[in-house]
Parts: sequence; C-alpha cells; structure tokens
Amino acid sequence: MRQLTSLTSTLPPMPKWTLGYHQSRWSYTPSSRVREIAAEGWTASGAT
Repeated sequence: MRQLTSLTSTLPPMPKWTLGYHQSRWSYTPSSRVREIAAEGWTASGAT
C-alpha cells in the first residue's frame, strides 16, 4: 500500500462542511430521535 501511495499520493481530507451536508440529508423519525440527537450536542450543521 505504501508503494501505491508513493505513486498516486494521498487524498486530502474532506472538508468538515461536507459532513454537515450528509448529516442533513438523513432524516430522523420519529421526532423523539431528533431530540436525542440535539441532546447529544450536535449542531445543525453537524460539522462543528
């Protein structure tokens, strides 16, 4: 794997805002699940 990486290089990490986008695309039902997620401290963007 190291030899392959030395030829192709590595990918940069994805921007954190992309995680927020994916998080927003998944729905939580019932609404009690939304409250559980909020209680865990996740922000609306899901990336901070």
